[in-house]
Amino acid sequence: MKKLLNFLLLVVLFVGCGKEKEVEKTTTAVSTPNKLIYTQSSESVTLHPHEATDVYSRRIISNIFDRLIETDESLNIVPGLAESWEQISPTELKFNLRKGVKFQNGDELTSEDVKYTLENAKKSAKVGTLYSAIETVETPDKYTAIVKTNGPSGSLIHHLTHITASILNKKYYENTKDTNHSPMGTGAYSLLEWKPGSYMTLKRNDDYFRGKPAIEIIEVRAIPEENSRVIAVETGEHHITGDIDSIGRKILGNREDVRVEEISSLGVGYLGLNTSKGALQDKRVRQAIAMGINRDLMIEAVLDGAVEKANSILGPGVVGYSKDTKPFEYNPEEAKKLLAESGHQNLELILATSNNELRKQMAEIIQAQLKDIGINVKIEILEWAAF
Repeated sequence: MKKLLNFLLLVVLFVGCGKEKEVEKTTTAVSTPNKLIYTQSSESVTLHPHEATDVYSRRIISNIFDRLIETDESLNIVPGLAESWEQISPTELKFNLRKGVKFQNGDELTSEDVKYTLENAKKSAKVGTLYSAIETVETPDKYTAIVKTNGPSGSLIHHLTHITASILNKKYYENTKDTNHSPMGTGAYSLLEWKPGSYMTLKRNDDYFRGKPAIEIIEVRAIPEENSRVIAVETGEHHITGDIDSIGRKILGNREDVRVEEISSLGVGYLGLNTSKGALQDKRVRQAIAMGINRDLMIEAVLDGAVEKANSILGPGVVGYSKDTKPFEYNPEEAKKLLAESGHQNLELILATSNNELRKQMAEIIQAQLKDIGINVKIEILEWAAF
């Protein structure tokens, strides 16, 4: 299936959140016993679930923490740290916790940890909107948590499967200063070492409630250059790499000793516009930008036709998606008319993007195309954490 490329008025083309590509070398890549080396294009920013807004951090968090409930590959909600749950009233959701689950420091998981986690998630400036429906969390006993909401909520049960709902160790987080870099969860792996700018090492949790993981050590490295990651897999220096785009996929896909795995992501790629500032407050300017960018050209020239042009901010598989949504399509002449009507001509805008090579190429195409309709774009390339 092809990656979804979404574009809706305020949203154009960046595709970093689209199809996930994991490349695995099928031969023995590293001589160190029971150690896997995984590379991705950017480094994690934080390992605190309530602070992480980027995929590179959340990939690691998902291995260190668990949620009350999870989703399977078909997006069905399945048990996690809660072995069962029930909606006991329109505003009360009861969770029955598994007994004997341990955090990686040996502390037992209790309902107090759930209460602490969800109440702090609600306070978070970054992810709190997902948990705004929560009014209180009651803990009638050690293994029961009752989440009470300020009204009936059809979305909360899904939000509780999100990475940001990962359950924290209350005692540990109340007494630890740098929890961004020193996580404590119940997950399959714990953080052994993190050297920012170099690597991160995860060690398996032998007491993991789902069973001891097969791989003992996972080393995570951030390598922005796709070519370097491709070569490292080809030579056997690394076992698995993510974030491989069209050219790298072709190179590795032609090798018999490498397996390329692809799935369609629920995430979308987009160009966000600051609608509270300057000319971008004017809808006509935003419509002109939408019509001034030729997505088809970018799909063929930069992405080698390996993505699907989507019709909205939501892709198939996401609740609320409609195949009948009609986006703005490339129409430079109409874009020029809209800019003229708005009175905002010869605009100066800044486009910030990360130091991903693909994104830089796409930014340059956007810059050139918008110049043709009378918008001058300055590109700022930022390191991932700064971005």
